[in-house]
Amino acid sequence: MQQLFGYCGHDKKNMKICSFILLLFLTTTCCSQPERERSTFGSVQVNRTLYDQRPFYKAGIAGLGIQWFSSGKRQVTPTLEINADLINRQGIGAADEPMKKIVVMTGVYIGPSFHPTDRLFIAATVGSTFSEKAYFGVRPCVGYYPTTRRKWFAKVSYTNVFQQARFQDKDFGYLSFAVSLKL
Repeated sequence: MQQLFGYCGHDKKNMKICSFILLLFLTTTCCSQPERERSTFGSVQVNRTLYDQRPFYKAGIAGLGIQWFSSGKRQVTPTLEINADLINRQGIGAADEPMKKIVVMTGVYIGPSFHPTDRLFIAATVGSTFSEKAYFGVRPCVGYYPTTRRKWFAKVSYTNVFQQARFQDKDFGYLSFAVSLKL
């Protein structure tokens, strides 16, 4: 072993050969392992605002996301969801002028998902939404796999972001319709 490391350190060509052998060894080891019990989906979604506080109002536009499932044989499995949603923020600017600004709200949600059948799942996730500040939120959803191969699904999510405003204690809530493809 010491001879191998001594051989690798003498010149750049030997170092490249040793790096290639190490990479080949790691790749072969990783590829020969059994299939992992995880599924990752990328999603495109359309958002619709249900409620927000006045005089500042946020209108949901669209978003992208990634959802990870543990895909074992169990009915209840953990799920992780990361979203980036475009939101049209409207409000009152300087000298009472109307203000419109498109912002990105990023959300990270984790929780259990219940799979009562092969084609249907229900998830109840909690986490944080980040815009200018971090806010606690909940994001339950219902999804449906149209095919038995589970390569894509359609999903409806309801997101409630708990926020404290100076004017009112009111939350921000929106509905998302998403189509997700397996990555």
